[in-house]
Amino acid sequence: MEKGIFISLEGVDCAGKSTLAQGLMERFSGRDVRLFKFPSTGAYGTQAKEILFSDSYSADEYMMLCLLDMKSTYDKEIKPALDEGAIVICDRYVHSTAAYQSKMLKRAKAVFASSIATVAFRLLGLPLPDITFLINMPYDLTMSRLKQKADQDSIEQGMSRKLVVSITRSYLRMMDQEKYGDMVALNGSESPEMLVHEASRFIEKKLLGFDL
Repeated sequence: MEKGIFISLEGVDCAGKSTLAQGLMERFSGRDVRLFKFPSTGAYGTQAKEILFSDSYSADEYMMLCLLDMKSTYDKEIKPALDEGAIVICDRYVHSTAAYQSKMLKRAKAVFASSIATVAFRLLGLPLPDITFLINMPYDLTMSRLKQKADQDSIEQGMSRKLVVSITRSYLRMMDQEKYGDMVALNGSESPEMLVHEASRFIEKKLLGFDL
C-alpha cells in the first residue's frame, strides 16, 4: 500500500488556497487524493460559522468549535483516508485558527496562538501535517483580491490592511516554531501553475521519505 501523506494549505483570505488545492488534486490524480475544508460542513464546523457572524459569541467557544471540528473530521475521515494511503489536503487547519483567532475576533485578545496550538496538538491529540504550505502574499495583492471579492456575507469584507499584515506576521512567526511542524512558504505572487509545481516538488520528496 502506498504511503498516505497529510498536507495543509494556509494563508490569508484570497491567497489562492482553493486554487492550489485543485491544482494538486489534478497533479496527483493518479493517486487517491481527498480534500477537506475547515470549518467543515459538519456539526461543529456549522456552529462555528454561525457564531462567527453573530452579535454575541465567546472567543473560547469559537476556538473550541473550530478545534473540535478538526478533531471530529480527523478521527472519522482524515485518519482512515491516511491509513488507506491517500494524499489528504486540508484547506486550513490548526495554523489558521491560531493565526486568526486573536486578530480577527474582537473578543479574543486574551487567547493567543500558542495556547491554541497546545489545546490542538497536546490536549486534543491532533497530529501535525506532514507538510504545511503557507501561501505568502504581498499585502497590496491581497488587498486587491479582497476588494474584488465583494461578498457581503463573507468575512473578507471586514479585513483591513492592518489586519492582513497582522495575520500574515502571525503565520510567518509559526515557521520558526517547531510545534507547528514542517512549514514551507510559497510566493503567492507566482502563477497558480508555478505554485502547484513548487508544492508538488516538496510533496514528492515527502512521499519518497526525504526530509524537507
